[in-house]
Amino acid sequence: MCLLPNLIFAQTINTDNPNVYLKNFTCDGNYATFNVVNKSSKSLKGIRFDFFDQDGDPIDNLNWDLSVASGVGEKFGKYGCGPMTKYKFITKTYYW
Repeated sequence: MCLLPNLIFAQTINTDNPNVYLKNFTCDGNYATFNVVNKSSKSLKGIRFDFFDQDGDPIDNLNWDLSVASGVGEKFGKYGCGPMTKYKFITKTYYW
């Protein structure tokens, strides 16, 4: 699980697939910019963040739709990264 500080510089976030990760991740409290690296054999449809409280109980989730072809890296900007600075989370991938 990850917990990010309020302002992140060049953070890499791993996902449940070792061939897909987020690089150069920054969050200003609500808006995130990052590169998605997809070294998997499938086209990526999106990323899901599952958030957990201090007791390890699931409390929320966030889905970002991201279309990234196999073997490609792409830059994105998305709103909603605020919970990443408050709660531990895991990152999951979903595919076409």
